[in-house]
Amino acid sequence: MAIATGGFALGLPLGPLAGGWLLSNFWWGSIFLISIPVVVLAVIWIMLFVPESRDPHAKRLDLIGAALSLVGVSAFVYGVIEIPNAGWSDPTVLVTMVGGLALLGLLLVWLRRASNPLVDLRFFRNARFTWSSVAISSVMLILFGVLFVVPQFLQQVQGKDAMNTGLHLLPMIGALVIAAGVGGRLVGKIGAKVIVTAGMVLWMAGLGLLSTVDPDTDFMVTGTALAIMGLALGFTMPTTLDAILGSLPTDQVGAGSALANSMRQIGASVGVAVLGSALNSAYRNGVDDDISASLPQQAQEAVRDNVAGALQVAEKLPAAPAGSLADSARDAFVAGMSTVSLICAGLAAVTAVVVAVLLPARDRQPLAADKAEEGAQAKIASL
Repeated sequence: MAIATGGFALGLPLGPLAGGWLLSNFWWGSIFLISIPVVVLAVIWIMLFVPESRDPHAKRLDLIGAALSLVGVSAFVYGVIEIPNAGWSDPTVLVTMVGGLALLGLLLVWLRRASNPLVDLRFFRNARFTWSSVAISSVMLILFGVLFVVPQFLQQVQGKDAMNTGLHLLPMIGALVIAAGVGGRLVGKIGAKVIVTAGMVLWMAGLGLLSTVDPDTDFMVTGTALAIMGLALGFTMPTTLDAILGSLPTDQVGAGSALANSMRQIGASVGVAVLGSALNSAYRNGVDDDISASLPQQAQEAVRDNVAGALQVAEKLPAAPAGSLADSARDAFVAGMSTVSLICAGLAAVTAVVVAVLLPARDRQPLAADKAEEGAQAKIASL
């Protein structure tokens, strides 16, 4: 199980590396086509080697719960994304965010009362499942925030091409592989609580270092921050995934892991939306004062949209104003990246405390299905 979860964690930072190589050597559409043979191989592997796991008492799909979760999450994320463009007081932002939260609240009510709920809330009676799921959701939010801002920093601010950007993520990948192996061996000796807490502390350290970079910072600093965050990822993600799967009864592994996976994906989606909005807001605040009123309105909007747009506008200006605008845009982006890093560091700190206090180290608290199965086995053995 540790190998599988380590592989899942490794696949996330490997994406930019593979994508950068393809963009540097082939047609841009290759980054989509490459997924086809990968998926085909994965399907064949699953059919040949993955054992079947089936709930003998499977229930019908809860269409109402599925609709509430889909619309609620989508509306909330859309509202968060629109905040930098429209502002907090915009009616669309308010309606989608408040409406999305209301629908998610209604979903919880529905899940408690429905005869065949989309999500079995009894999973959350298990402290190991609950707090491991919370921890991995936080990790996904942080990770996707980092993978959202760092490649942009390397490419747009420091001028690296796609391939070099991918290569500059190698410190994270190498540290991840090392930490996943070490963490997998230590968790049986000192427990998941210590490993995950240590990982969250490493997230804090790496993010704190990342928040100190500026446009001209040497890669030694950025690379060290990425390596520390790779260690953090290697300690936290495989360990929490294993804890989640290990807390589930055999016939509920599919449903429980699907629930945990949904929480991870929601954490990633909300993370990109929230942190992207924070980045955009900080960038706009930093660059607004340096936008010349003499620029055409379309050019001004391009500068405000993102650093790439600002650099494109700067290329068309005379040398002096172009340099000033480009420097301002790069500084504004770095300020936004620092904001994102500190937000993520704060989340890592909160998660570290929660895990240290609430996550069981080793003890497994079986669900009712496990206890029933154990009782049945005991009766059979006594015959």
